[in-house]
Amino acid sequence: MMCSTLDGSVDMMSVHVMDEDVGRDDLIGRCEVPLSALVATAGDRNPTPYKLYDANDVISGTLMIRCESFAAGAVITALQANTQAAPPPPSKQADESKAKAAADAKAEADAKQLATITAAARAQAKARSDAAEAAEADAHAAARKQDDSRVDAAENEKKAKSAAAEKAQASALEAKANANRARTKTIGKLTVFVVSGKNLKDMDTIGKQDPYLVLQAGRLPEVKGAVMTDGGTNPAFNQRFTFDLPNSDELNDGKLRINVFDEDVGKDDHIGSGDITFVELIRAGAAGLAVPIYQSGSNLSNKTKTGDILLRCESFVDGAAGLDAIAAQKQAEADAANRAKATADASFASTLNAAQSAAADRQSAKAKSEADRKQREQLETEQLIASGVANAKSNAAPASAQVPTTGVGSDILPIGQLKLTVLSGKGLKDMDSIGKQDPYLVLKCGGGQELKGAVITDGGVNPTFNQTFSLYVSLALSLDRSIALSLSGTRSLVFC
Repeated sequence: MMCSTLDGSVDMMSVHVMDEDVGRDDLIGRCEVPLSALVATAGDRNPTPYKLYDANDVISGTLMIRCESFAAGAVITALQANTQAAPPPPSKQADESKAKAAADAKAEADAKQLATITAAARAQAKARSDAAEAAEADAHAAARKQDDSRVDAAENEKKAKSAAAEKAQASALEAKANANRARTKTIGKLTVFVVSGKNLKDMDTIGKQDPYLVLQAGRLPEVKGAVMTDGGTNPAFNQRFTFDLPNSDELNDGKLRINVFDEDVGKDDHIGSGDITFVELIRAGAAGLAVPIYQSGSNLSNKTKTGDILLRCESFVDGAAGLDAIAAQKQAEADAANRAKATADASFASTLNAAQSAAADRQSAKAKSEADRKQREQLETEQLIASGVANAKSNAAPASAQVPTTGVGSDILPIGQLKLTVLSGKGLKDMDSIGKQDPYLVLKCGGGQELKGAVITDGGVNPTFNQTFSLYVSLALSLDRSIALSLSGTRSLVFC
């Protein structure tokens, strides 16, 4: 079947490598093969490697293709076959000799014309090869530049985050310093008077126990009171404790811790402990209140009460900032942390947006470069073939001697038969997770026609094809003077 297109891209042949699978076959990779390049290497026993690209344009292996032969001169053969006249009578030997000389001259002219087209095709193949090498070099340079840009972007992001962290830390320190300058060293002086203990647990089996107090304001050092000898279970402490409350985390959320011990020979026994906030103590004032104490080591769910301690706030001298200083300091530190986080988030978002924009620009540039390449190839093909076909038409035989046409309003001028062999595939992408894949070839010619090769069962990633295909290359001239290559192909004895 003849394949003919007029879209200017017919010089290219597409080779697809597929993996036969249950249901739907998978595309391993594809490559575009210029026919002019194959013609230029006709007879060379060394195959040409072509890189395969998968559906995401990522290299997926290499295909080894060799041009076995290019049988040129189909135009000449057709014209000679149609211009041969019947054997002349013996009386017209002079006319026969003259006709033979004209036919030889015509054949020589056609041969020169074909040689010109072939030379131009080889020149075009070399130019495309040079352009491909230059494009590959540009691509490598662009990739290196892109890698450098990524490194710079990462370094800039790192510097931005470091600068944001340093700025946030400086802001936090400044806020803390400002808060410290706005208040005195302490938030106030607290004086606590412990009146007595009530119903304390008796730790002694003989005689009366000797209780004493240990008080701690936040994380400040503990303060021990006097031992109440024979104080028993209801000792009268009547002891005064004074604390300078600092404006810092040492307040431990502003609690007064009360521990009651029984002095004993060897190790003192812990009667119990309890706590009360400074706010509750100050609000109670001189009226006082009872603080329950519990046995140390008891779990919250089953703790045992071991008595009460009666105490009151004798006085509280408020500092410059008072109890509100703690809340103000914590709020300032939280605000500084929030500002630091917002700065870091903004820096990261800016870096991310820049990276995404750069990726979009690279994709757009790649698409434009591909479109420009296809346009250049189309123009080159049209110019090359137009010059050769113009000569072929001017020297062609009369209409009655034309080769049969295909399609409406077009003339077909065969220029040769191209035979190529796909030898093997190397390093193909493995599409099967279990076992070896079964690759096969599909050659796509102009006009959407396809040539399918035999399936290589268990061919794997390095299959040996050794399959030969025949392509009939021709020039097509349509009524509107558009020029294109036409292809027809065969594999073995099956015409596609």
